[in-house]
Amino acid sequence: MKYKCPKCQTELEWDSKNPNKPFCSERCKNHDLVAWANEENKFAGSPEWDDVMSGEIEAEVGRQQDKLF
Repeated sequence: MKYKCPKCQTELEWDSKNPNKPFCSERCKNHDLVAWANEENKFAGSPEWDDVMSGEIEAEVGRQQDKLF
């Protein structure tokens, strides 16, 4: 079965002995990991973390202000 490396698009033959699959190499696997760590990759349809947190923070500030006044 042929497939393409998700990072560099090199065409490969599926080999159960490849420790880096679905990537072609350790280099591509590590580049992908770094992209996730740097938030360059995201799941489709997931909200931005900053948007979620800013909404939560604003809601909490509102609740605290209601308690004070």
